[in-house]
Amino acid sequence: MRLEKLKQLQEKQKILPINQQYRMRKEIQELIRKTDVYDPLKISSLPTFEEYPTNDEVNQTVGADWENLINDKRYTQQISSISIPSLLIHGKEDSRPLESVRSLSQKLPNSQFKILEKVSHYPWIEKPELTKNILRDFIRESISLSF
Repeated sequence: MRLEKLKQLQEKQKILPINQQYRMRKEIQELIRKTDVYDPLKISSLPTFEEYPTNDEVNQTVGADWENLINDKRYTQQISSISIPSLLIHGKEDSRPLESVRSLSQKLPNSQFKILEKVSHYPWIEKPELTKNILRDFIRESISLSF
């Protein structure tokens, strides 16, 4: 529901006069914040649009570059040569594509991929103890592998 409203607002913003776009952008950013956490009570822990305005152009460019990169055979060859332990964590409720992170994990030969239930984009805010334990276990395993 929130994602549908977000898409509608983004389309509407494109046709607004410049003087009204900032207000609409702020409303869009607030909706994005709401989709960035699974538990609405955690929203207050996130930075506000005023504190950290989002650079939409950079986000779109990075997203497009990522899709191209993850499917590039040269990239795949380079990634597959990384031998250090890698940990990728993704919230199951995150609006960002899970499959992109899963694909990266499959390309990294020494990686672990954790999907956290009832977590969106900020696991360290939404499930700090679980995230800490996952990180601690990963570090312990990585250290024991290196000796």
